[in-house]
Amino acid sequence: MHPAPVAQAANPLEDAAAERAPVLQRLRKAGLRPTIARIGIYQVIAGAKPFGLSADEVYQRMLLRGTHASASTVYRVIREFDEHGLVSSVWDESRKAVYLVKPAEPQSSVLLIGCSRTGQLVAIDDADLHARLVAAARRFGLEIEGRELLVRA
Repeated sequence: MHPAPVAQAANPLEDAAAERAPVLQRLRKAGLRPTIARIGIYQVIAGAKPFGLSADEVYQRMLLRGTHASASTVYRVIREFDEHGLVSSVWDESRKAVYLVKPAEPQSSVLLIGCSRTGQLVAIDDADLHARLVAAARRFGLEIEGRELLVRA
């Protein structure tokens, strides 16, 4: 009789490398050099899915995870991400910008739903719902451009 195979323990270094690989690819594809700050900031924003984060919240989470980046670095990197199409920015009810990672697939249609009472923002990637809302808006004479649609309730 053969002994049962022993399950291998998860290697935290391999797990971290697997998590970073798509981030590195997205940054390089956008023409950005993958620095520690860029990787960390991207991971923090992506980790907040489906909710968005303000730049101050990104900075606070960077501190909590032990990745040193100044507030000005966080703001600069988020601005770069926005300029290169990696994140979406939406103004919440308190006039604060909230950032969400854009889907990697260009044909993806994102619906952003914001709560006017709490200011919370949720991103939903549902092409059928997005198409129905765009069609409804067109019936009322609105021409909606782009892949992102913001609904406030």
